[in-house]
Amino acid sequence: IKNDRRKLYKLLKEEMRIATKIYRMKNKEKMKQYSKNYREANKEKINRQKKEYREANKEKIKQYNKKYREANKEKMLEEMKQKANCEFCNCAITKKHLRRHQRTKKCLKTRQKHTPTTK
Repeated sequence: IKNDRRKLYKLLKEEMRIATKIYRMKNKEKMKQYSKNYREANKEKINRQKKEYREANKEKIKQYNKKYREANKEKMLEEMKQKANCEFCNCAITKKHLRRHQRTKKCLKTRQKHTPTTK
């Protein structure tokens, strides 16, 4: 009897998993909109909870980040080596810092010089 119950439970569990997956596929946009509305309505509450979590788990987060950096050291170094040319001032910049460079005074000046003004 116990084996029959376990088998039945596993079958029902699998059916529920499949039904849930189908529901989520059909209502993807609806669920996305609900989540967006919830986040907007509860922004302060969510930020407070995140802040409390970070303060309570400071060491845990620190250890996780350290472990991640050690495990992905080569990948991070490769990303830092990638170079890109700025489309506005043609400077060679690391790809990772391109957006930061584009907000510098140097880049903004050259962008203003080359951008036609409309009147």
